[in-house]
Amino acid sequence: MVVGGDPDLLKLALGNALRNAVEASETTQTKVVVNCGATSQDAWVAVLDDGVGLPEASDRVWEPGITKKSKQKHFGWGLPIAQRAVHSFGGSIRLQPREHGGTVCEIRWSLHPKEVTTA
Repeated sequence: MVVGGDPDLLKLALGNALRNAVEASETTQTKVVVNCGATSQDAWVAVLDDGVGLPEASDRVWEPGITKKSKQKHFGWGLPIAQRAVHSFGGSIRLQPREHGGTVCEIRWSLHPKEVTTA
């Protein structure tokens, strides 16, 4: 798969999604599932966990400082940084609660990035 932009930024976002899923699943000792694919237009990676789920203010998870984890170990900056990284190459990142608990994190980006012109 080809990423338009810095591949290290995609790695940063994917690392955050995986780390969040693993940490959320530690107390339940459940598995984390990673799936990926591509269409003719875009590529995607989905990380699914059966962990603690999204915080009550889930519409605010993209704001710095919002976390359901221990504030002594986590500052709540991972998702906002991951979101900016993905947006920098024209991608998207979204979180959805799973039906029986846990979260899905989907990262999607175009396989045909638009040319960036400079004046």
